Formats: sequence, C-alpha cells, structure tokens
Amino acid sequence: MPEGTPAVGRFVIPIIFGSDETFQTNFSGDKNIWPLIMSIGNIPLQYRNTLVSACWRLIALLPIRPKRASKVNVDDEKRSALKTVQDVLKALLKDALVEMWKTGIKLTCPDGKVRYGHPVAVGWIGDYPEYCKLFTTIHGSCPIC
Repeated sequence: MPEGTPAVGRFVIPIIFGSDETFQTNFSGDKNIWPLIMSIGNIPLQYRNTLVSACWRLIALLPIRPKRASKVNVDDEKRSALKTVQDVLKALLKDALVEMWKTGIKLTCPDGKVRYGHPVAVGWIGDYPEYCKLFTTIHGSCPIC
C-alpha cells in the first residue's frame, strides 16, 4: 500500500445457496424446473425469509426430466443433468467466487468508508429431494454418505 493511503478494511460476505423444485405449468404436461437461488448470510433471518423482502436472488433455472419421458437413455440423461448442475455450480463457486474471494469487492459501507468484501459460500439450503437430485442418489438413500 502506498504511503499516505488510508487503510482499507476488509470483511467476509457469507453467501447462502438454495434450491427447491418448482411445478412449472398445468398446460404442457408434467414439466418442472429447479431454481438455484442465493442470498447474503448477514441479512437478519426475519427479513431474509419473508416473501416481500426479495433477499433471495435467482441465479439459474435448471430443467427437470418429465416423469413420463421415454426410458431409453435414462442413464445418459442423468449424467447430462448432473454435468449441467455441476457446470453451473463450478462456474459460480469455483471460477467467479474464488476470484472474488482472493481479490475482494470494493464496496462503500453505510458509514461512507470504502472496504473490501470477500464473498465465500457458507451453505446450501435444500430439502431431501434436492440433495438426492444434486448427488444423483436413489430416493430413500443418504445423499451425504
């Protein structure tokens, strides 16, 4: 840091990811989508979890294979779906987030001072079906083990 430059503070920005399978429509069959969402962890829980707060941001919409689809290439489709999910997560977590963690994001805080925020993924919120889909495990088994 050059002489005479004021010291710049640094802080961690906890990023929480989540997902929840969503029914898309009644008009064109049994199509569903899998939205991937994110929020910042230092927002108080009572605000983050209210519908009107808009604290959760949509980052991707992944299609889910219809239940009535042909059974011909089920394994290939599962591999392709898993690769899509992993590619999206890699682009978010590995490429973009790691670079922002290293360099930081220059932000002006409410007190008027400029500080560097370093985003880091701290959690994934999802229920059992989302974990089974994410790790491509059979329903009824443990996706963590």
